Amino acid sequence: YEMSSFAEGKTKKICDTQMSLFQRYNMNQLSRIYPFGGRIDSSNLDPCAAWSGGAQLVALNFQTTDMPMHLNHGKFRENRHFGYVLKPP
Repeated sequence: YEMSSFAEGKTKKICDTQMSLFQRYNMNQLSRIYPFGGRIDSSNLDPCAAWSGGAQLVALNFQTTDMPMHLNHGKFRENRHFGYVLKPP
């Protein structure tokens, strides 16, 4: 597998306009989503669109306890806190 990195803004645009294409892409490729470099307040991007698009890695700032971190915590509780969710069959 190869990994592609997508900036927050590009991911939002892709998810808003080409979600099904992004989902198909992520069936065979690994995607890492990273926050906009201008975030100086350690805020987090909303990971839900990237997860819905099939992105495997969404980078978050763990020093900030905000809604995206609560969503991240809740998502990975499904697998007894192992830090990953198995790919659907």
